[in-house]
Amino acid sequence: MMDVSIIIPFKNQIEQLVKLLEGIAKQKTEFSYEIIILDSSDSSMEALLKNQVLSINHIRIPTNTFNHGLTRNLGVEMSQGKVLIFTVQDAIPCDENWINNLANPILDNIADAICGVQKPNPLEKTNPTEWYRPIDKPNLKLINMGSNQFNQLSSYEKFKHVGWDNVNSAYSRKAILKIPFREMMFGEDAQWAVDAINSGLIIGYTGFSMVYHYHPFSLDFNIKRGLAEYYTRKVTINLNPIEPKLKLRNVLSWTKSIFYATRNPFKIIYWINT
Repeated sequence: MMDVSIIIPFKNQIEQLVKLLEGIAKQKTEFSYEIIILDSSDSSMEALLKNQVLSINHIRIPTNTFNHGLTRNLGVEMSQGKVLIFTVQDAIPCDENWINNLANPILDNIADAICGVQKPNPLEKTNPTEWYRPIDKPNLKLINMGSNQFNQLSSYEKFKHVGWDNVNSAYSRKAILKIPFREMMFGEDAQWAVDAINSGLIIGYTGFSMVYHYHPFSLDFNIKRGLAEYYTRKVTINLNPIEPKLKLRNVLSWTKSIFYATRNPFKIIYWINT
């Protein structure tokens, strides 16, 4: 059995995947690991795979069968690792200890699952309206409570506890087999965190494991994604969007989008018409 399996859903962006694989190849770890690529792309990866020194299990899946939850469950079924790391094709590890910092708390039985940090790559152009986006200080925050305690939290506290993201996350095999991802086209990661907390698992957020991952989204995408995220979290944890602290966060998020729109008012017209 492998120590670690790295599972990557992939579609059509070879250049970004190459950067991710290069970042993985630079990892300084004594853990044995495999890479599983769940490929729903329209193009061939044959040339890329021929030139790889990494251990890659390339799995083709029909494009129309992709599902954020079920496709990742397929990766779990095909994996051998004691720890399962999930990331995405356009993420890049920030340093050489990315694998270690995700896997160690799980293999040391500190947590059942770990979620790391994302931040914009300083070498690439970013959206100037990301001025409010915080970066966690390096620490490890553990959440260990049952459903009764979780359900008594405010919407804001619930929101903080389930800001889980499969762009940079890791799970013990036991935990992910106990609680598979649900069949969801969006938000399978946040839903998993809710299910895990309610089942009494220990999940952790770490500032020590970071990846570069950033999209300079347009106004229309930001608003539509924001609405989708709100719907998912409303259904998942019954958020109250007008609770004061959560309302402040929402105001900041929408201010960002509006600020971006004022730089190009035609974006507003385009979004309204679509």
